[in-house]
Amino acid sequence: MERTIREIYLPSFEAAVKEAKSWTLMCSYNRINGIYASENHYLLTEILKKEWGFDGAVISDWGAVHSTLPSANAGLDMEMPGPARFLGDALLQAVNEGKVTEETINDKVRRILRVIMRAGVMDESGKSVESSANTPEHQALAREAAGEAIVLLKNKGNTLPLKKDSIRSLAVIGPNAAEARIEGGGSSCVKPYYMVSPLDGLRQYCGDSIKVSYELGCQINRNTLSLKADYLTPAPADLMERAVKAAASADVALVFVGTSEEWETEGFDRESMELPGQQAKLIERIAEANKKTIVVLNNGSPVAMERWLGKVVGVVEAWFPGQECGNAIAEVLFGTINPSGKLPVTFPRRLEDNPTFINYPGENGKVLYGEGIFVGYRYYDAKKVEPLFPFGYGLSYTSFQYSNLEVSQSEMTADDQLAVTIEIKNTGKRTGQEVIQLYIHDVDSSLARPPKELKDFRKVFLKPGEMKKVSFTLDKRSLSFYDPDKKQWMAEPGEFDVLVGSSSRDIRSTASFKLK
Repeated sequence: MERTIREIYLPSFEAAVKEAKSWTLMCSYNRINGIYASENHYLLTEILKKEWGFDGAVISDWGAVHSTLPSANAGLDMEMPGPARFLGDALLQAVNEGKVTEETINDKVRRILRVIMRAGVMDESGKSVESSANTPEHQALAREAAGEAIVLLKNKGNTLPLKKDSIRSLAVIGPNAAEARIEGGGSSCVKPYYMVSPLDGLRQYCGDSIKVSYELGCQINRNTLSLKADYLTPAPADLMERAVKAAASADVALVFVGTSEEWETEGFDRESMELPGQQAKLIERIAEANKKTIVVLNNGSPVAMERWLGKVVGVVEAWFPGQECGNAIAEVLFGTINPSGKLPVTFPRRLEDNPTFINYPGENGKVLYGEGIFVGYRYYDAKKVEPLFPFGYGLSYTSFQYSNLEVSQSEMTADDQLAVTIEIKNTGKRTGQEVIQLYIHDVDSSLARPPKELKDFRKVFLKPGEMKKVSFTLDKRSLSFYDPDKKQWMAEPGEFDVLVGSSSRDIRSTASFKLK
């Protein structure tokens, strides 16, 4: 379990501390190896504060503290929300009884004051009046972020991008068409200044040159589907038939499906990968009525697609893209933005293919992380399971050529750094961006390792015909695994392969070197 924590779950926090210099970190609700995160001395003090040198404050998630002595002595600095139940009067009593040292309290106070001073709150300049910021620059940034995150999953016959001068009518269909599904529920919600739905974005983009019709098609309201509506206005019985009719009379049908803040939120998990309600059936019916059917997904995690994937010409993964949702989607569909997003997760063909399937949700409130380090693409590679869409996958409206992969030396020592370079050329007719991914493979290891491990990536902007050289650096840590017996990172001498590609299943070039 320690190897899994070290290799899979801690690196992002380590980077936040060492590279981003985070001021505060929050400990979660759950237990890790049977110990609440707020009471976990090994994580909060031994690793976070001592090993990584974190000098900020550790706060609890809201209501995640369960004790006074274990939490105070483990390294928790602040209990949230206030007033504190365990780190208030109870902590004062523990100090008076000698159960928590004054040195421990001083360390907590220093950490909290350090954050306050860094924020400038104690300075005159730190006193500010709450204000809003909704400038054109902010709006442009929101649209750029949304556009760069969108992933093109399927584009049969180069149907996309749509050509504004050759289309006369669009049928915009689905429960996520007129609603801007911009974020998940619970604590992830941030109230925006405005929201642009896909329907509004498309109508604004198309103007008077293209007729844009709209039909709901089906509903995904959670209460409606569970028959617990509190008689909400009843929807017409012919929702799907109206949508099919609209699709049949349009040049192109755009179906907006997925989830919403009701289905993806904090406090519970989705029960399956299926699209809620009758969305899969809606896609099938629309695809039967219009050969140019494109599906746009609004969701935060993988959904089942095999039932309808082969029946549509295009699939766009828009995620929950924020307030500029509809504008960004319209610009991708019509090619103003060349999609360059890549999948940060593997999309399995079915839920049973997931590496955690036999372990989750566990028994009696306990979950065994039985997959260990073999999560995500590592599992699919090791078990030779074919995913629906692999980690790192994403299409473009242009094409890229990889060539001349070079490593700076054929042999390196543990103290060396190895430079890796590769040339990337835009061989298509459109300006675009490519995400170059670098993986390593340890040819012979004393402990089990995945067939490949992502170590770095670069996003490069290229005009048609343009070529750029992309550089990476590998060091001892890049080649290491964590040995739980020796309690340290180990880079064993031997041969390593460097694999560079466009996704975890699309390796374009390889090279080798030896670690002395």
